[in-house]
Amino acid sequence: MNTIGNRIRLRREELGLSQDELAKMTGYKSRSSINKIELDQRNLRQSKIKAIADALKTTPAYLMGWEDDPKPADNKKDAPALSESVVQLAKVIEQLSPENQKTLAAVAKGLLRDQSEN
Repeated sequence: MNTIGNRIRLRREELGLSQDELAKMTGYKSRSSINKIELDQRNLRQSKIKAIADALKTTPAYLMGWEDDPKPADNKKDAPALSESVVQLAKVIEQLSPENQKTLAAVAKGLLRDQSEN
C-alpha cells in the first residue's frame, strides 16, 4: 500500500537521508517522529507535509499520492547554473524581434556545425 508514510520513507531512502537527517531538516526533535510518520502512526498538518516535501525535493501532491512522479515539474534547484555571459546574451536576445531571434538561432546553429567540423 502506498501511504503517505510509505512515500516519505521511499523518497527519503532514494535521496540517501537518514531519519535523523530528515527530522533536523523539517524541525522535528528526533528520528522517532519521522519513524512514526513513516509508519502512518502520526497525523500531519499541511505545513509539515510541505516542509517534508521540500526537504525531500518533491511535492506535497506526490506525498499525498495524488501524483506518481516524485520530482517537481518545475525543479529549478536541479537546473545547471548559467554563466554570466550566457545570461547577458539571453537578455540581448529577448530584445530582438521574433524574426531576428529565428535568424540568430540559425546563425548560431551554423557556427556550432562549423565548430564541430573543425
